[in-house]
Amino acid sequence: MFQHLQIVQELERTRKKARTAEEDLLNETRRILNNDLLSDKKILLNLGRYSATMHVIEEEDVDALAIYTSTEIKKVSVNYRLKFLESANYKPEIPYEAILKIKWLDSEFGKELKDFRVLAPAEEFRKKQSDKNALLFVKTNHENFYLVHLWGSPLPWTRRVKYWPVRNFESLATAIILYSLALAAILPTWAITLDQKATYWCGYRGGVFFHLLIFNSGFSVLFLLSYFRNFSCNLWDRKNDFD
Repeated sequence: MFQHLQIVQELERTRKKARTAEEDLLNETRRILNNDLLSDKKILLNLGRYSATMHVIEEEDVDALAIYTSTEIKKVSVNYRLKFLESANYKPEIPYEAILKIKWLDSEFGKELKDFRVLAPAEEFRKKQSDKNALLFVKTNHENFYLVHLWGSPLPWTRRVKYWPVRNFESLATAIILYSLALAAILPTWAITLDQKATYWCGYRGGVFFHLLIFNSGFSVLFLLSYFRNFSCNLWDRKNDFD
């Protein structure tokens, strides 16, 4: 709970939870269909798709444990306010070790790999220098992403809590309700009514809760628009929306 956040570990946890037998079967079916489209007799009919494979990693040739689906990446991005963008949008310098790995992959598989993506905290994309955790991916032939390199220091565990309310509308609504309930519960009875006969559990406290709910809702929307700009689920793969 209070350990530093390693993005790749969160991806691994998400993969273990998300992948079911049905999903694995579906992925395998998609691989078979894709491979069938690129069989010798069908290459000319699917020449554009065949040419595109010259710039992506073949999943069959690399470690399956280093491959992640876009759904898994999105889940972690939304949970921890990360962005998953083309590497050209990442302002800090990508480590030389990552460049060497790309050159090795190009040489090993005889390809000129393209479509590299970086997964990193949203705010780090704008900085010229960053020492925060970041991951470099390249697209695979089955529309997934292969982890090429990772670097940087772990993220603080507080990120889990800090960005939970802005994951999506549901999490924000839940946070507002819980906060309003907690605030209404801790207020002493004398602070919410002048009625000396009022008990702790009375209608006055319910009225205070609904007033707090309205106030906190309005304040949260204003704060979201002015500071966070948007929910994490809407900006995880959009380069024009930043914190």
